[in-house]
Amino acid sequence: MTVQNTKPDVYGENKPAPKMTTTDRISDTAFVAGTNILEAKKMADTGYATVEKIVGGPGSPVLSNMIHLADKLVDVGKIVPIIAPAFVILKIIIDIEQKAREVDEKCLDLMERINFLISHLVVLERIHNVEAMMDTLTVVLQKVQDTLKEAAALIEAYRKQGKIARRLRMSNMQNFEQMAGKITTCSSDLMMSLQIQQTGDLSILKRVVPRDRIAENFIRENGGQYMIN
Repeated sequence: MTVQNTKPDVYGENKPAPKMTTTDRISDTAFVAGTNILEAKKMADTGYATVEKIVGGPGSPVLSNMIHLADKLVDVGKIVPIIAPAFVILKIIIDIEQKAREVDEKCLDLMERINFLISHLVVLERIHNVEAMMDTLTVVLQKVQDTLKEAAALIEAYRKQGKIARRLRMSNMQNFEQMAGKITTCSSDLMMSLQIQQTGDLSILKRVVPRDRIAENFIRENGGQYMIN
């Protein structure tokens, strides 16, 4: 969804302002949180209670885990304020999924991948003298935030599609697969920067994105977009 306004140019004429995409809006929200450190710290003091108040309580186990990680991220944000936008982006995703009318396997899969990424981000809280590492961490932390923005924008755009549109738009699968790849790359970069020797289960990152069998059956039965137009 895009929003377009008009504003006067240097000659006083009204011309269309640049369109704002979903990613731009999420970026602006995260940027405000990242630059207003005092507000971010106030938000941090309330932690999990703030998130639950906003989304109305936990839902699925994946969503509940994301809420828990958001709470942990708040604590890390007190030590490393640069990651404050990541907390805001997580809240956006939590809010979207809490309001969703139906469970979607692709969204749950993407959220679980995001949880894997964030679970390594909270390691910053346990690193001694993390300030000394910021020169090397800044680039990868920015990449984490950019990846989260893209993921949030994808989930929001997907959830705004009508039920039939979601079934027919085959590019949805490709978009989720590409996003899964970006999260995998970002997770690897983060673990390498934090010098984490990953010995746990990497199946979350290595598995394929779930096929939308409902969409496949719908198209098989109805003949696709051209049969409905």
